[in-house]
Amino acid sequence: DWFQNTRSIDVSIQVLGFWWWWLFIVPSLRSRRPKGFEKKALDIAFLGTPAVSLIAPVVTKDTAIIWVANFALVAGGDAVAY
Repeated sequence: DWFQNTRSIDVSIQVLGFWWWWLFIVPSLRSRRPKGFEKKALDIAFLGTPAVSLIAPVVTKDTAIIWVANFALVAGGDAVAY
């Protein structure tokens, strides 16, 4: 029943959902040792996602919005660097 109502999930697990970007996704992409614009984009993402994850909860407590904000930052970093 937890998959139908995500609000019933413990807040620490919900928070891990948006911290996932900085803890796992961006570092795994950086571990391939990218070059050029991809390296610049991942540097932006690596520095930006913790800032979003720390500042966004001041504005909203909705973890889905924070997850989308992290995704937008990573995608935006790619767009800017390219």
